[in-house]
Amino acid sequence: MNPLGRSAVLLVVVLAIGAAIYAAAGVANAYLAADDFQWLSIGHAFTWSGLLRVGGDRFYRPVVEVWFAGAVAACGPATSCYHLLNLALHLFTISLVFAMALALFRDARAAFWGALFFAVEPAYTQAVVWISAVSTLLATCLYVASLLAQAGSWRAATEARRRAAEAVAVLAAAGAMFSHEAAITLPVVSWLMWREFGPESLTKRRTLAAGLAIAAGVFALATVLANYRNPAFSEAQYAIGAHAVRSGLGYIVSLYVGPSWWAAWVVGGVVMAVLLAAAPATRFGALWLLVTVVPYTGFRWGNVSRYEYLPSIGFALAVAAALCAGADRLARRGDRSRRIAVAAVFLVATFVAVRFVRFDYPSITSQVQSLEPWRAYAERLAAEAPQQVAGRVVEIGPSFASEFVDPMYVGPMLRWLRHDFTLQIIIDRPWTARR
Repeated sequence: MNPLGRSAVLLVVVLAIGAAIYAAAGVANAYLAADDFQWLSIGHAFTWSGLLRVGGDRFYRPVVEVWFAGAVAACGPATSCYHLLNLALHLFTISLVFAMALALFRDARAAFWGALFFAVEPAYTQAVVWISAVSTLLATCLYVASLLAQAGSWRAATEARRRAAEAVAVLAAAGAMFSHEAAITLPVVSWLMWREFGPESLTKRRTLAAGLAIAAGVFALATVLANYRNPAFSEAQYAIGAHAVRSGLGYIVSLYVGPSWWAAWVVGGVVMAVLLAAAPATRFGALWLLVTVVPYTGFRWGNVSRYEYLPSIGFALAVAAALCAGADRLARRGDRSRRIAVAAVFLVATFVAVRFVRFDYPSITSQVQSLEPWRAYAERLAAEAPQQVAGRVVEIGPSFASEFVDPMYVGPMLRWLRHDFTLQIIIDRPWTARR
């Protein structure tokens, strides 16, 4: 079998494993929660002119708005359809990770194991299960697509193709940034990729470098304008401080499913140091992890599963590259050592993958089950909420107060349940006052 065919088979195996785990855990039967209802409302109310409105109290994510407009048109009221779209986007991102690893490392083994480790990583499962977390999926997909396009420009046969690849890279980078704010790290990771694997410095590709800088600048301006009244910033829910170090260590430890205490943090730090020093491929993966986790460490409300999605790619690539580098070093000693190296890498890598699957399946199942209280609440709301009064107004009294459903989600939820997105919802003041 030729190398291209072998790579295709390896990718199919990875995708089959990734899809099977989520399907077996029942992701298609999951319900909705929290921001899901708000995004569905935004999708129903979508207009192209609305993309130009940059508010002062919410994240500006026009790519996600376009996604939900298309998803609502395609899926209607079928909740399973939205979850399957998330899963399809996740599988496509896995494919891009495989292709990027193959392009950078020139090693099918590292591409296979890196993509597989990413596919079965248990830390980020919320990103795939919650449909509102598609912002993270979209940003990561476009993030990797931009890097892959840049790597593709290295081997372009003509100047026109090289410039086309660079244009795709800039557009994908802009799309990633306007899907989720954490994608602002892309220019840094791009520079790291060029430093470790590129044919020359990124700064020598002035058109590409300028395009990435302009995209980041426009994004930064739009983000400031969109968030100057956002509670995450105005109420200091996001800030720089000592808590960021603890949060970052917690994210790293959770990627290898370690315990949350100081000894695990020390082990994580030592492992990161080894990966940074070992080889270009392991260094790139480790730096990817460290750079991409930084934007998430400022939140004061604790670590969140979906925030692990983008950093987990770096972790997966670093571990896969380290295993392959170790095998290559052992194989230099002779034919027998080569056979031992192949067997050792296969066993260790399989152990890591199986260990991840062991935690991945329960994590997905837990995320799916965590949405069931929302289903029960929605069924009660659909059955007991009063009908419209005074035209298109519905009043919701304190009897619907819940410990886990914030009043801000009730309006979008009821509009979704009645498939009437023109309703005006009034929440009884005693309920909101108690919160």
